[in-house]
Amino acid sequence: MIPPTILKKLELYARQTAPKEACAILIKAAQGWEIKELANLAGNPQSSFAVDAGLMDGLCKGREAVFFHSHPLGPSYPSLLDMQGFVDTKIDWLIADISVQPVQFFTLSGKGQADLHNRPFRHGISDCYSLIRDYYKQIFELELLEYPRGWQWWSEGFAHYRDQFKGAGFFQLEEGAALQHGDIALIRLRAKVANHAAIWCGDGLLFHHLASSQGFDAYRFPQYDPAERFAPFIEGWIRHHSLTQKEA
Repeated sequence: MIPPTILKKLELYARQTAPKEACAILIKAAQGWEIKELANLAGNPQSSFAVDAGLMDGLCKGREAVFFHSHPLGPSYPSLLDMQGFVDTKIDWLIADISVQPVQFFTLSGKGQADLHNRPFRHGISDCYSLIRDYYKQIFELELLEYPRGWQWWSEGFAHYRDQFKGAGFFQLEEGAALQHGDIALIRLRAKVANHAAIWCGDGLLFHHLASSQGFDAYRFPQYDPAERFAPFIEGWIRHHSLTQKEA
């Protein structure tokens, strides 16, 4: 957890740097967190960022570190490039959207979120796939990979659920197969591909996190719904091989 005093300093730094995106490395030291400001070397620093990779690696080496950058004009969720950078650097990312009041801080973290229920919808951080990842880690002790995705990826010709689950240990269930706890319903909602997924919890219930019309919605939380409500939109069911072995 980054203390409020450091967050306030980062907000001030981001506002002073605006309209350019601010960049920094946070280093955990004995006396607390230190902020190491980084120059934004991007050709268009108002809408993107680039930093000296060698300098960043040197600052992070052997230390607990977090990469920070700002979104001067929003949005309040990570971009595709943010998510790719997080995966590539293998350290947590802290992002600040300073276009809103109060400022919105959000974190890309490999630790996931412990709370499965009180988590507002935020694309890439607490969306339907993030819920599945955290649920599988907590309930089944299974680590599912993160994958970078842009907001409304389903409208841009991607079929992430079809492609990503295929290589993550899941297999398609035959039509009419008996369901078991942890099976995943692939759901298509006003899209050409499955763009939503939900966890079968038994007793006819699905646990899922529906997307909002925006990439961030402070009032949209995960919920349990009767599976029959989504029956017309379910394209199929998948199951992880490890869960099949546990049931055997």
